[in-house]
Amino acid sequence: MNARDKVRAKLKAELAELRRAEQDDAARRLAKARENKDFADAERALAKANIALASARARGESTSKLETGLKKAQTAYDSALKRLGADVSVHYRCDKCRDIGFDKDGEPCDCVKAQFIDMLKAECGAENIPPFTFADDRSASLDCSQKEELGWLYKRFRQFCDGFDKTSVKVIFLCGKPGIGKSSLAYAAANELLSRGRSVCCLTAFEFNNAMLKYHTSPLAARAAIMEPVTDSDLLIIDDLGTAAQRHLRIPLQRRRLAHLARQKDDRDVQSHARGVDGALRREDDLAYAQQELRQGVSAQRRQSPPARVDRAAPPARARHRIFPRFCRFALASLALLPSL
Repeated sequence: MNARDKVRAKLKAELAELRRAEQDDAARRLAKARENKDFADAERALAKANIALASARARGESTSKLETGLKKAQTAYDSALKRLGADVSVHYRCDKCRDIGFDKDGEPCDCVKAQFIDMLKAECGAENIPPFTFADDRSASLDCSQKEELGWLYKRFRQFCDGFDKTSVKVIFLCGKPGIGKSSLAYAAANELLSRGRSVCCLTAFEFNNAMLKYHTSPLAARAAIMEPVTDSDLLIIDDLGTAAQRHLRIPLQRRRLAHLARQKDDRDVQSHARGVDGALRREDDLAYAQQELRQGVSAQRRQSPPARVDRAAPPARARHRIFPRFCRFALASLALLPSL
């Protein structure tokens, strides 16, 4: 289910509970007013006039006299209610949607739009999305060769968001050198669409790869929930796509340093230094990726290096010290088996 559908269903349930409470309160006030005989008689007379008019219209008969009688019955009802000083109508917070919250197309009413967007942002994890907006466009004040290209990109992305529901563009690929504003532009579009009530899923390439790995290693019943944010969001952003290939070139140069860091007992020290592998990842991602690369490198080194030759006739001093504890364990195990023989 799309994040928008989840939020819509949750908000509709809250509004339905509110409508039910408002209607129950009006019903209690009406029951109290019906204890008055004049009001009860006026209400019955109004109901009869409405039924008679509806029956005449269904049969195709003249309704002029019945319409006049209905007006008199309505006047008598209003007078009785006024004399009683009671209010039996249902008071909705919004007269436009009558607290339903959404129009026939499923779009949120103005009365709940801000609440809907806040709930949608929470559902999409907007707290993890950098708060860039199109207002951060500084291309006009730049003095560089990419000034015109950056301004053109911001303009096109605004047009993309304005016509998001009707656009035929399905994929946008941004590439370039680090630090030129690719992620800022993508996150500006994400926050703009979130503010318009569209669901957004933002992942780094590392997180996306982990999600795919988790999908393939999970039971069939759990796979739909893993892929749901990726496949059902209105906009999917994958950041730092392609940096993994560059990281493979840097890892061999850091191999000895990572081996030293992996032997450290202080996890905080490991995380703070391992961040140098790639600045685009979070600390826990850096550490996991570094450990994975280190394990792969050690395995490859073991496969490439020939096995060491050991002279069994004359084991070194340290080896002789290790043989005796092994023999003791074997002897104790043999003695433990004697009662069963």
